[in-house]
Amino acid sequence: NQNRWRYWAGRSAEQLGDRDAARAHYAAVIPTDNWYAALAAARTGQRFTPTLTPLPRDEAEFARLANSPPLVRTRELILCDMASEANLEWRTALDALTPTQQTQAVRLASGWGWHLQAIAAAARLGLFNDYELLYPRPYDAEVRRAAEMTGLPPSLIYAIIRQESLYRADAASSANALGLMQLLPSTAQVTARRAGLPRPSRASLLEPTVNVPLGSTYLRGLLDRWDGQWPLAIASYNAGPNAARRWLAASPVEADVWVENIPYNETRAYVQRVHWHSLVFDWLA
Repeated sequence: NQNRWRYWAGRSAEQLGDRDAARAHYAAVIPTDNWYAALAAARTGQRFTPTLTPLPRDEAEFARLANSPPLVRTRELILCDMASEANLEWRTALDALTPTQQTQAVRLASGWGWHLQAIAAAARLGLFNDYELLYPRPYDAEVRRAAEMTGLPPSLIYAIIRQESLYRADAASSANALGLMQLLPSTAQVTARRAGLPRPSRASLLEPTVNVPLGSTYLRGLLDRWDGQWPLAIASYNAGPNAARRWLAASPVEADVWVENIPYNETRAYVQRVHWHSLVFDWLA
C-alpha cells in the first residue's frame, strides 16, 4: 500500500507493456501529495496539482490560546531572542493541549513567523496539505535577488531553505553548517572567492542577505557541474559532489531510477523532498 511500491509497480508494468495495470497503479498514487504522486502524473501525461487542505479555523479557540499565559510567555521569549527557553515553553504548552487546540497553535506560531515550530507541530499532527500556511516565503527579497544573480528558479532556492533549516536564519548544525541554506564556512568562503563576493565570516553566514546569495551561487555551480541535472545537483548539495560522482550509472538511466538507487537513505529522501517542495512553491506562485 506504499506510494513508493505502487509507483514502481506501475513503472514495472509499463516496462512490460501492460498499460492497463500501469495506469491503475499510477491512478492510485496520483491523489497523494508527494514525489511519487508527481512522478505518476508525469508518466500519464497529467499536470499535477497538489491537494490544498487548509487547517480548520476556530477563531474563539485561536484567540483564547493567543492570550493563554504559556503561549504569551513563548511569544515574549521569541521576541527576546531566547530560543531554547521559547522552545521549552512551547513544547510544554503544546503537550497540554488537545489535538484541536494544537491545530490552532500551529496557526498561531505561523502568524508569529515561527515557521520551524509551526511546521514541526503540523507534521506531528499529520497535517501537511495547508500549503499556504506551511510553505511561507518570508525571505522574498533575498531569494529574488539570489535568483536574479544565479538564474535559479526561486522555487528551488526556497525548497533548499525549507529542507535545510525550516526558515531558521540562525540554524547551526552539528557539522558546523550555518544559516538558512546550511553552508559550511569553508564552502562559503571558496564560493565567495570564485564568485567575487565578499569573504563571509561565521557571524555573517547567519544573515539571510549573505547566506542566501552564497548558497544559491554554490547550488548554481553544482547545477552547471552536472549539466543542468537537478537530481545530481541536489544530491551533491546534501552529500557532496564526490559522493554524487560515485553514484553515476555506467550508462544513462532515467532520473526516477537514478534517484531511487541513491544508496544513502538521507540523500535519497532529501532529493525527493527538495523536488517536491520546489513543485509546491511553483504551484503557490
